[in-house]
Amino acid sequence: MARLGDVPDDRYDDDYDDDFDSRRPRRRSRDSRSPGRERPPLLLRLFSWIGIILLCFVAGYLGTSWMVRSLNTRSLLKPENRVENGEDLKALTESERKKEKAKAALSGVRGDIQQVSLRLYFLKNGGLAEDVRPFLVRPQEDNIRDAVQTLLTMSGIEGTESNVRVLHVFRSADTVFLDCSRGFAAALSKLGQRDSQFLVTGIVRTIQDNFPPVVKVRFLIDGTVSSSGAPIDLTVPWQLPRT
Repeated sequence: MARLGDVPDDRYDDDYDDDFDSRRPRRRSRDSRSPGRERPPLLLRLFSWIGIILLCFVAGYLGTSWMVRSLNTRSLLKPENRVENGEDLKALTESERKKEKAKAALSGVRGDIQQVSLRLYFLKNGGLAEDVRPFLVRPQEDNIRDAVQTLLTMSGIEGTESNVRVLHVFRSADTVFLDCSRGFAAALSKLGQRDSQFLVTGIVRTIQDNFPPVVKVRFLIDGTVSSSGAPIDLTVPWQLPRT
C-alpha cells in the first residue's frame, strides 16, 4: 500500500510547467516579419538616396542662380564697369566722360600750384636769348634735366643730333653733374668752338639762376669725364665769373 509520502512529485512539476508556458507570452522571432513591413532591397535604397541628393543639389543651384539674377537686376551685386546691354554702355561712356572733364577741370585749378616758371638761356643767332617756360613741379634733379633738355631743343641741337639727351642729373653741394649722351659732344663739334661756348654758358646760367645754390656744372659723357669730339674742354667744372 502506497503511502502519501511515497507519491512521486514529477506529475505536479510537469503540469505546473505546462500551465506556466501556456500563460507566458511568446516572443516573436527576430526573423519573423510581417509581409507589409519588409525592407526594400539595398540597391533600391541607394538609388533613392542618390535621387534625393541630386534633387537637393539642383534645387539649391537653381535657387542661388535666381537670387543672384534678382540681386544683379537691382544693381546690388553688379560690378562697376560691367556692361550687359546698350543702356549700360551708354551710361558707362557718360560716366567716363564726366570723370575726364572733372580731371581736366581739377588739373586746370591746380595748374598754378603744380607748375613753376623757369628762365632758359638758349643759343640763337650766334648769341644767347632768354625765355620763360612753365614746368611741372618735380624733384630738383628732374626739373634740371627737363630745363636743359628743353634748352637744347630751343637751341636747335636736338634737331641736329636726335640722340642728344640728358641721361642723368646729380647734385653735390653747389655743383651739378650733367650726364649727357655721346651725341652731345658730336653736336658741340658741329657748332664749333664759339657757339659751343655760348651753349654751355647758357646751360650754366640757366641752372645757376633757377636752382640756387648751384653755381658749378660738371659735364659727363655717358657717365665718364671726357671731351672726346667736343671743341671745348668738358673735363673741368664750368661756372660763370663772379660779378
